[in-house]
Amino acid sequence: MLKNKYYNVYLNKIIGLTIYCLFVIVCVFFIVYNATWTIGDQMQFLPLIKGHRISGFINPTMGRFMPLVFEDYNILWVISKMQIKIDEWVGICIFTNVLESQISVYSCYVINIIGFVALSIFLYLTLTKFVDKNSVFGVWEVVLSSMLFLLYSYKVQINTIYSERIMSLMIMIFIYFCIKFFETDKWYYALISLLAAVYSTYCKEPFFGCLIVFCVTILIYDRKLSKNGKVYIYLLLFNAVLFLILYCVCVLPQIQSAYNNDMRDGASKLSVLIKTICEQKLLVLFVPIVFFRMYKLLVQKDIANILFDALLFGGASYAVACYILVLDGDYYLIPAFAMMIPPVAYYLNKYVKSYISIIILLICCIYYLFVDYREVKQSQKIRVDTIERTSMLIDVCNNDKCIYFEPFDREESSTNWNEHVYWYFRNILKSYIAVRTGNFDFDYCETKPTSDFVNIKYCISNFKEEEAMSAYCVEYN
Repeated sequence: MLKNKYYNVYLNKIIGLTIYCLFVIVCVFFIVYNATWTIGDQMQFLPLIKGHRISGFINPTMGRFMPLVFEDYNILWVISKMQIKIDEWVGICIFTNVLESQISVYSCYVINIIGFVALSIFLYLTLTKFVDKNSVFGVWEVVLSSMLFLLYSYKVQINTIYSERIMSLMIMIFIYFCIKFFETDKWYYALISLLAAVYSTYCKEPFFGCLIVFCVTILIYDRKLSKNGKVYIYLLLFNAVLFLILYCVCVLPQIQSAYNNDMRDGASKLSVLIKTICEQKLLVLFVPIVFFRMYKLLVQKDIANILFDALLFGGASYAVACYILVLDGDYYLIPAFAMMIPPVAYYLNKYVKSYISIIILLICCIYYLFVDYREVKQSQKIRVDTIERTSMLIDVCNNDKCIYFEPFDREESSTNWNEHVYWYFRNILKSYIAVRTGNFDFDYCETKPTSDFVNIKYCISNFKEEEAMSAYCVEYN
């Protein structure tokens, strides 16, 4: 009987891991499929086209201080400086023959793929430390919990601009090696965990508070904390406090319009809360567990799993910070859920009947599978459209036509979309023409040129209209 039990567990592990690996492979495919630079905030990556280093996002007037947010992409810059031809081992860039750039867009998405695969591995390994992996239900809870978080956070994996992409990996590394350290008391596990936490701190402002809550919870309630454990926790706390000091000194005095959020437009806190709950369906699962564990800890003094509670409360504090700052986008809470998914999986396994927790996780996975289907579909449309539009404008350049950028109106829309279009294509075309003809820059003019030209605003706005197909390279006199 015991032998059959072990056999069933082993068989389910093989099946579960196979499904999980196939799932990761499919996700990797859509990360890189039709990869290209797209209109919008990705214009921050255009320096990489010419082999320049990309800087972090520091804008004191907006209250933003994320100096390490894009540092993983600078691996490509380092390699390019070593005069290694990136495209020989990462694939052929869609713009290789167009831009003849040192670093291809595919290279950037290879960084995304490496990060995503590493996240999937550390996520699975971390969850095996929280859930009983020696039972059939435990095996599937690990698989489904891992898939749930990857599905929930997939939007940031198919783009290059989100800090939550690298943060989710660093947070999982932080948690995994934190647990390894407390299990073994070996200093090198603590060092890896600490470095990952430091990196995450400088990728998004609210994370320092997450670490403070985590550290304070352990210091107050963990009565068996070793000497090395205290050193580790105090170093984490020092990192969080140091970030707060730097922020208060370098950023806070210069803030003019922090985060430019909806609260500035008169939205009430209640409406923001309702919107957040509607958009963040996982809160329905996570919030009751947070309050239940707060009751168990504060009222019943249940400190048996204080490390798990510290992670849970730390993640919850990040979510609260996002609410206060009105960061209510569908991706802002990814770091919070990264902190909370392991303890949530553990407490589901502990307090809820196994088959019920499996059903809950399965329903969540199916829901986010449909969400990601729409997200991938939209992403692919944007990618394909951008490739076609850029190729069209490159053809214009090859035919020695003049490009005229319609002046954008900053008041036209709240997102300054015309400005994004202008800067994106201006930099793409400038890079291409500079490669083709030498140093080049666009001329600024007060009025519309009288010579032959192509109006880029007209081309972009009418790109998909069949009746305008002949207007792409129209000459105006």
